[in-house]
Amino acid sequence: DYSNWADRIIMNLPHSANDFLDVAFNIAGKKCILHYYSISELDDPFTADISVLHNVSQEHEVTILNEKIIRSYSPHQVHICIDALLIDSSGMIYAHLHPQYLCYVHKMAQESM
Repeated sequence: DYSNWADRIIMNLPHSANDFLDVAFNIAGKKCILHYYSISELDDPFTADISVLHNVSQEHEVTILNEKIIRSYSPHQVHICIDALLIDSSGMIYAHLHPQYLCYVHKMAQESM
């Protein structure tokens, strides 16, 4: 099982990367860099793919680090790369704490609500 394992994912198949985003987000660790390649329309090459990345997972915060047009693909399309930072926001940030502190952290969180 490779869940929450990867610290870097390269999705370099621009025609099918979108089909595997659920798998990529599943294997992404607590902090992971995603290199996502796609074929997009020349007049607005990044908006649709960035929207897809933001909407794929509720368990990861997505921060776009870089957007780049790699090359022309056809007269009205371009090959693009979007680099994104994925940060696990599902509450797993306390997993590295010693078990005796987990109750204390949980109690503090409840008191602050």
